[in-house]
Amino acid sequence: MFHNSATFAFAEIMGRSYGGGILELEPREAEQLPMPPPAYGSAELAQDVDLLLKANEIDKALDVVDRHVLIDGLGLSPRLVAGCRAAWLTLRDRRTKRGSRR
Repeated sequence: MFHNSATFAFAEIMGRSYGGGILELEPREAEQLPMPPPAYGSAELAQDVDLLLKANEIDKALDVVDRHVLIDGLGLSPRLVAGCRAAWLTLRDRRTKRGSRR
């Protein structure tokens, strides 16, 4: 399940920012992203997340995956997951603001 706060934070760290605040990951970089094993997801979870993403409810989709996969599945602490989310938001906002100034 790619849509989680930890993977998003690492994508910001490992990727490159180009014009307009676009984040680019080369295939090799994408392969190195930490992602939870697929066994921690389910068809129902994937369907729920898909519906949220189609409705542009990205934060809610992240909340669902973070809770079910990172916290309940992998046993990460809610505090650690919140730290990953905060890091992602900070890095994303910095990238998009920098891109909008060009």
